[in-house]
Amino acid sequence: MQKCPCKFKPVTHVIFDMDGIIFDTEPIYEEAFIKTLVAYGIEPDYDLYATVCGTPSPKVAEITLKKYRNLKTTHNEFIEEYRQHAKLGFKNLNLIPGVEKMIKHLHSNNIPLAIATSSSQESALQKLQRFPQIYQLFKHIVYGNDPEIKHGKPAPDSYLLCAAKFPVNPSKCLVFEDSTNGMQAALAAGMQVVLIPNETVPKEQWAKATLKVECFDDVRPELFGLPPVQI
Repeated sequence: MQKCPCKFKPVTHVIFDMDGIIFDTEPIYEEAFIKTLVAYGIEPDYDLYATVCGTPSPKVAEITLKKYRNLKTTHNEFIEEYRQHAKLGFKNLNLIPGVEKMIKHLHSNNIPLAIATSSSQESALQKLQRFPQIYQLFKHIVYGNDPEIKHGKPAPDSYLLCAAKFPVNPSKCLVFEDSTNGMQAALAAGMQVVLIPNETVPKEQWAKATLKVECFDDVRPELFGLPPVQI
């Protein structure tokens, strides 16, 4: 009898975060955040960006305005400034290396796929519609401004809703994430997480992931009971 290659609990469904996992947006969002701070007369605060990375725009504004209480702006004005800077960066948007191959591999093997993103529907579609060859392969997308989500990442709401839309037990879902907040959200939802960390994730956080890898080329789906990628 052939030995099962599974190392972790087998899964049947896969959920992708979007920013930093499908699209190489983290440099865009970081630059947008820093430019927004500078626009309000604040020195670049990369430590604060590491704290808000992977959270919805309203949460970014809430955390920032809580730290910088003397800013002469409202939450909505800060969000709009941030989004406008980010929107300009989307013109040069690229896919994360290896992600298209992984998505197409899983889809061709009839693995149900979905996206759970902190981005608003408007922002997400601006990016997804640039790559219709992968956009059409997802069964559904849960956006950060979905009215059913009471709390954004690191709360588990978005991942629990994503599983419910399949529908499937959350324990049968594998998540690809790049941020600390996203990883915490998926784990809190009872899912396994493959972490492909962006530069804001401290090394001490890596051990919390089910599996940490450097890139999609290092991912072995068969460890989770999924079809292996043919080299």
